[in-house]
Amino acid sequence: MPKNFSRQTNGVVIRNGFPGTYSPIGGTSFYLDGDRKAGDIHFSVNPNPVNQFSAFHLTRSVDGSNVGIWYNETPGGGIGPASVNARNLPSFKEAAWAAWWKENHAACNAAALDFWNAF
Repeated sequence: MPKNFSRQTNGVVIRNGFPGTYSPIGGTSFYLDGDRKAGDIHFSVNPNPVNQFSAFHLTRSVDGSNVGIWYNETPGGGIGPASVNARNLPSFKEAAWAAWWKENHAACNAAALDFWNAF
């Protein structure tokens, strides 16, 4: 069942993966402490016209380039495996991204589950 976006406009507390309070800044992206410059991670949703969403992405900044890690709702109501959108990542940043992803894949999944469950 899609999540209601308007329920958490004051912020989302993430306890696992990348802990902290992620607050929306004038739209549908949630940043650590409500600051675009704080941390390397943010969450974004794409709500439909009735403010519901069934997919979102956790985005990692790689030296100024963003990589979107997508999560989708599963039939059981949880979130499914991540797909990664790194197509805009310059080739010279790919090694840094690969090392970070290998080290932080589980943390991303844990933080994503907290984000999903907050709604």
